[in-house]
Amino acid sequence: MRPIDHVLAAAKGIALKGQKPNVALIKSRVGANVPMPVIVQGIREFNAMSEEEWRGIEDSQPQAISKDKSAGVSLEALSKQVNAMQEYISQLESRISQLETQANKSE
Repeated sequence: MRPIDHVLAAAKGIALKGQKPNVALIKSRVGANVPMPVIVQGIREFNAMSEEEWRGIEDSQPQAISKDKSAGVSLEALSKQVNAMQEYISQLESRISQLETQANKSE
């Protein structure tokens, strides 16, 4: 699905719940990956449709699944970075200890 299709599907879901689609509600459903101009364009297109037309919009797949997958990738990447930083900190601490020992010997 194109990003605009996700916006239209989100607007349909919001309308089916009896609410008027707006930027905040749609952004909460489609996530941060959809640019704001696409959301605004989608709202305009949706508002221009008759109820019969928007009821025919294809439902999108639940966004929570894709959010979880992207969050998992991000968490994995962050975990690797944290481990690398911890290793680097350990190396720096060892080096500091060596330098302190050398400094104490020369005094």
